[in-house]
Amino acid sequence: MRVPVVLSALLVASCASPGRGGESIDLASAKTPQELTAILESIGPRRDAEACAARARIFARLREMEGADAPILLARGDEADVDLLSRAAPEDLKAESAERLARHFVERARRPAGAGSPFQGSIALLIRRFTLLTVASSFAEYAPRDLKAGALEELARAADALASAEGTKPAVQREWRARSKACSIGAAVVRAAEEKGEVTPESRRFCEVDFARHLDEGTRAADRGTTEKAARGDPGRILDSYLIALAHYTVARECLVTPTPAQEHALSGMEIVVHSLCDLLCREP
Repeated sequence: MRVPVVLSALLVASCASPGRGGESIDLASAKTPQELTAILESIGPRRDAEACAARARIFARLREMEGADAPILLARGDEADVDLLSRAAPEDLKAESAERLARHFVERARRPAGAGSPFQGSIALLIRRFTLLTVASSFAEYAPRDLKAGALEELARAADALASAEGTKPAVQREWRARSKACSIGAAVVRAAEEKGEVTPESRRFCEVDFARHLDEGTRAADRGTTEKAARGDPGRILDSYLIALAHYTVARECLVTPTPAQEHALSGMEIVVHSLCDLLCREP
């Protein structure tokens, strides 16, 4: 049966413990879910880059075989790719993982929010789309030019939607339009380039960290925004801090399948940030 096989694969992945290994893993001969699951079992203890890449590829193939959204398979694969990026790994494997993550976050941005989403209300849903595409565009720094440019173009449209949203403050509308213009210019530069550009240090600092670091950075950025907001500081700096916080939180929320109690506690701050950001963007009653 197909479903039990997939569930078995998920169980194996979730119970794996740290281990050694670095040999390449051949998936070419695996044609069925059972065969892919057997490979997952065989590499269960390994946490090297090759094993992380194999897990991500296997979950992607299992998802294709399911012929459905299969959100848990999506998250399992993304979890493996984030794990790979946070480790010492060859650049080609990092690029592969980042490209897969970029495509998946663009995919998420095109879909409705799921049950229990911290983004509630029309403005919050626009912020959700902008945040998912922000994450996608960061991972797309490693990807081919078309994907990177496409993510920036969608990000520009998401910023335009926030600028045009009913109830947003005029100053905030100008800020979103400026962000939209910057994204559009960035996309045009990428498309006009003859070769793929180097990954920026800023993107590496965002993409090549583990979940604990994402949650720490999200919490720190949220605290900066709240402190600045309480002091009635610069709205642009407040906006930047909250958007950075949401980007880090979003990586963890979308890719962590079984967060620990401590991770759940850290992620609970995401809803507060969304509420604070909506309050910052909208006119006073």
